Amino acid sequence: MRYNLRNWKKLSYNSVVFKVKTCIRRLVKIAYPMMNQVPTNWTNMVSSYDYCLRNHKGDLIITQGEKIHETTTIEAEAFVIKEAIYHCVPNEPH
Repeated sequence: MRYNLRNWKKLSYNSVVFKVKTCIRRLVKIAYPMMNQVPTNWTNMVSSYDYCLRNHKGDLIITQGEKIHETTTIEAEAFVIKEAIYHCVPNEPH
């Protein structure tokens, strides 16, 4: 690594990205040992959500957002849909 830093022109973009991702994975494994699987690609990880509901005219009715446990985008979207339905159906129990 030291040789590459002195001769930075020899580093490719992909090589730098790989090295950074590797360092981040190692840091996460040390800082958060309770994580069983450390993702290699963080684009699908979400730790908060927000949404807004509008009426048929497009007027804003409610906005909500809060921090949630780390999860995937699919799970976060399902959670948001459930929360929005709770606001749309006031007579149903939460």
